[in-house]
Amino acid sequence: MATESYRQFDAGIISPNSIARDKIKGTTQNSVAFAYNVDFDSVMGYIQGRKGSVKIGSSISGVTDIQGISSLRTFTNNIFVIATSNGSNSNMYYWNGSAWTASTGWTSKGLGKHRFAQLGGSIFVVNGVNDMMSSTNGASWATTNCPTSLVLSYITRYRGRIIAMNTNGTVYFSSIINPAVSPFITWTTGTDFFRVNPDDGGYASGFATVGNVLLIFKNNGFYRADITNEFVVPDDLYQVGAVSQEAITVAQGLCYFYSGTSIYKTDGAAYPVDIGRTIQNYLDLISNKSDIYMSSNEHFIYLEVGNIVINGLTYSNVVFRYSIRSDSWTIYGYPYRVKHIFYNDKDNKIYAGSVNNIYEIEGNYVNDNGTAIPYEVIFQELDGGMRGMTKSINNNLAIYTKYANGSSIGIENDEGKKEETYVKSEQRVARPFNLQGNWFNVKWSGIIGSKLPIFEGIDVFYDNKGVRK
Repeated sequence: MATESYRQFDAGIISPNSIARDKIKGTTQNSVAFAYNVDFDSVMGYIQGRKGSVKIGSSISGVTDIQGISSLRTFTNNIFVIATSNGSNSNMYYWNGSAWTASTGWTSKGLGKHRFAQLGGSIFVVNGVNDMMSSTNGASWATTNCPTSLVLSYITRYRGRIIAMNTNGTVYFSSIINPAVSPFITWTTGTDFFRVNPDDGGYASGFATVGNVLLIFKNNGFYRADITNEFVVPDDLYQVGAVSQEAITVAQGLCYFYSGTSIYKTDGAAYPVDIGRTIQNYLDLISNKSDIYMSSNEHFIYLEVGNIVINGLTYSNVVFRYSIRSDSWTIYGYPYRVKHIFYNDKDNKIYAGSVNNIYEIEGNYVNDNGTAIPYEVIFQELDGGMRGMTKSINNNLAIYTKYANGSSIGIENDEGKKEETYVKSEQRVARPFNLQGNWFNVKWSGIIGSKLPIFEGIDVFYDNKGVRK
């Protein structure tokens, strides 16, 4: 009798098309082929259902879309600001401590993705349609410290300056901040600008700051810039770029970005490293590459992509989540889109916008604002290390779960024959199966109940039947 055991799953998803079937053993044995709404980090080595979400405040009347989220950071608090669309124009709202409240100044502006940066106690916004504006409290917006008659699409803070760029790659930079005077920065837009290589055939797509390096992205590459010397190093173009500002984020001193094909990380000096290979066949299913949203907190990278179709099944409002600590991927899905994912370092919570609501996601909840959370895991193929030999599973599949009553365990052999049973107690017991095959696929699925379910492991005991003819 041969035995096969899996008790470690910290490698997350390694999709079947990412590695040859007979190479799954060894370093990738602690992975799964597919995971949906489960987490590989909360209980190290085990699989746990993901945490839920809840709506913050009431729905905002008349709003049809969230076009940007940021916050004005202070020593004691973060004042949330959100740019919204009513279908015709954009308006700004802020969180007054108990409700979303309309701001003044930024009203009836043009539609477009809104990008933010903070400097000197003020938050600045651009949208590619209107002039830049700023606010010191989120409640009122004005042109203080901003250039005039200049439409810009991208903005960041770098070495005491505000840096902004339009879509053709012209970069404008303010003076260095002087808090002793008002305005504390000035703009000389006739001279204080430069154009990022107009001959590379790409369009400008965003900024990132990594350490003391400013990265300027186009859709087909990125550059390192030294604004102090008004100089862009042309030899530092790497032939992979980002599709938009929303496809760029920075965490733990590295820049992560989505190129439209895969996901990369870089320190701005070395060539970017592809970290999306293990889920590449799932990334290939992203249908609208211009409508994705990447963000991060201390330990995770998030990429929200809308709906994807896997083997004929539609998974709605999908988020790919990458663990920096374990170098692993999982896939989440929500009953609503969670765009513009935003991390608040003051309360260590993650927020996102959807239509006319703001949600806290990955909070200490077991549902999504009252909606039950389904989960699913498909494990790597089981073959007992003897793929060419026919094996029999006769009441010899043992599973180990907690808080997973009612979940399903399904098994399918290499000829497509399936059997299924259900977890009826918390006991770790063998489940009744009677299948023969050279290899088997096992799936665990269910609905999260009053506690987050945990999958601890699986043991398979085979009766060898010889080589199949």
